[in-house]
Amino acid sequence: MVELEAIALGGLFYRNGKVMQIRNEHYASLNTLLPELEPIPIDPQRLWKLGFSRYVNTGVSYKDWQGVRLYLRPATLNRWAVQFDGVPKAGFLQHIHQVQRLWFDLFQEHLYRPPETKTEKRHAIPGDTFSRRLLKDHAVSHHKRYETTVTPPADQPYYFTWTAACFSVPGDMPCGE
Repeated sequence: MVELEAIALGGLFYRNGKVMQIRNEHYASLNTLLPELEPIPIDPQRLWKLGFSRYVNTGVSYKDWQGVRLYLRPATLNRWAVQFDGVPKAGFLQHIHQVQRLWFDLFQEHLYRPPETKTEKRHAIPGDTFSRRLLKDHAVSHHKRYETTVTPPADQPYYFTWTAACFSVPGDMPCGE
């Protein structure tokens, strides 16, 4: 269970085994929501999703903000040591929401990825449909190759010609005269 003081806007938690992000609409039902929330332990993949990079040889994750680099180093007892250049041990964190709170407290910037809205494909005709098929999955390097298929819309059963586009306005000459 998560303490009420640990919850902040944009915080990531487990709710019934699924990742949930705290949004404005959750504050109204926070008392009923609180028992369902569990903290998410820090791991390199979660940090990468929040924009951290990683030194593969040491396991240290880092993120820069205007010349300041925050390091998170794996430590004992499922903790991660917080470090800065010139400060070898600033403290320890265990959960993702703690990393988010620390980042916001230090830099006044939220550390989460907002849900992406679906955008229209550029350079496409309205009505086109798209499908993607995975061709090759490079699991080691995290690169995937997809084949994209564009299906244009079906032909329309009517055609627009100059004669069909003629409209008469009251007081004007009728079309064709």
